[in-house]
Amino acid sequence: MNNLPDQVKFGLFLVALVIALVTGYSFNGSDIPKIDNPIQVDFVVQTEQKQPVEGAKIQFIFDGAPEPRWTNDLGYARVEIPQRDDIDIVITKKGFKTLSQTMNLKADTERTRIYQLEADNSSSNQPTYKYHTAQNEVIFL
Repeated sequence: MNNLPDQVKFGLFLVALVIALVTGYSFNGSDIPKIDNPIQVDFVVQTEQKQPVEGAKIQFIFDGAPEPRWTNDLGYARVEIPQRDDIDIVITKKGFKTLSQTMNLKADTERTRIYQLEADNSSSNQPTYKYHTAQNEVIFL
């Protein structure tokens, strides 16, 4: 490299600089779609007895793969959704029936939406309850 004239070295430097700038521009995240003015939606998932359902999976189905969220110990979840009129949601939790609905995003966007899951009474999905007696025996139902 020391044998090259200064003009060639400068030319190689300029070529390398242009390549670095073009490569950096293509990887700077400008190709990642951004959500313009997203709609923030808050959810509470509860039982028919109005008890929170922790770990319920909420899937938001729109363009592309479903976007899942899980409820916390208060049955609460939040998501930002691209501007649209409505969106299909599916809420699942073991021991409960699957809930599928279309949610209108134009109506009352500021409120928290509350969904109630119905218990699945089929024997395969029944939770097993454990009780302790006074003599410390364990009884499974």
